Amino acid sequence: MKNQHLFKPKIVKFDAIKLPTYPISISQLPALGDRKFITIQLQANTLLEKALGWTDKQVANTAILLLILDGSLVTPEMKLERGSLASLSKINEVFASQEGCTLGLIAWSLQDSTIPEHMSYHCPQLLWYDKYEAWVGKLNFDVYGSDFLFPWNGYAIKIPSQENQQEKKACLHIHKRLKNLIFIQGSSAATVGYLVVEDDGHYIAWPLRSGDVILVQPGVKHNLVSADNGEALQFFVFNDTPSDYQEPETSDYHVLDCIPWHKVTIASRPHPESLMVNVGVA
Repeated sequence: MKNQHLFKPKIVKFDAIKLPTYPISISQLPALGDRKFITIQLQANTLLEKALGWTDKQVANTAILLLILDGSLVTPEMKLERGSLASLSKINEVFASQEGCTLGLIAWSLQDSTIPEHMSYHCPQLLWYDKYEAWVGKLNFDVYGSDFLFPWNGYAIKIPSQENQQEKKACLHIHKRLKNLIFIQGSSAATVGYLVVEDDGHYIAWPLRSGDVILVQPGVKHNLVSADNGEALQFFVFNDTPSDYQEPETSDYHVLDCIPWHKVTIASRPHPESLMVNVGVA
């Protein structure tokens, strides 16, 4: 809190657009640095390869990370449930289960020697951290003795529901250097949480649904808060520069203000489809 005076309220640039439709080429996907991303809603039994319009030849030398946001996905090795993730070297024979699947996808070029030959599955273990008021689990993908995600860090986050609405609050924080790329889990049919941002002294909450992607630039006072449905908000977050959230004293996560919920204005979504929300300082 002693550095709070360094971070004065700023005008926030706030964009919310529909994610691209698919089939789509990798080059047309939104990007953070050299890494492309998208979320996909697969109907029951739909092949991922068919939905994207990609072939294994087209994704050669490409690392593909799949994040299960809702439903489940069937691979030749196993069935991936919500909250799990996997790296793939091939996307054929991967399809949505009978319940369908909402998934996030990150793709980037790698040398042959660093792309996993087989699927690498991960279901992170979560630990509680008082600083974040959340359960946090680091995403560990050790491939041939090196971190598959490097130089990024990735985490699974679970923010508990605030049962007492009169005491509900949003504790805002900033990042000085890193950019956040966030994939929201949960039901795509209802609001599962809110992205709260300070904009020139005002506090705006953006309703979130499964499949939404949030890109937060450095210097923005923000946080994610669970919805008023009694359920925790769960998401995956990726940092584009190393910042170990498991070291809370040194992580690039600086808590500033805790705002009573009655001071927050809830915005309206322009449409129900999955959105990419890009928040930065103007």
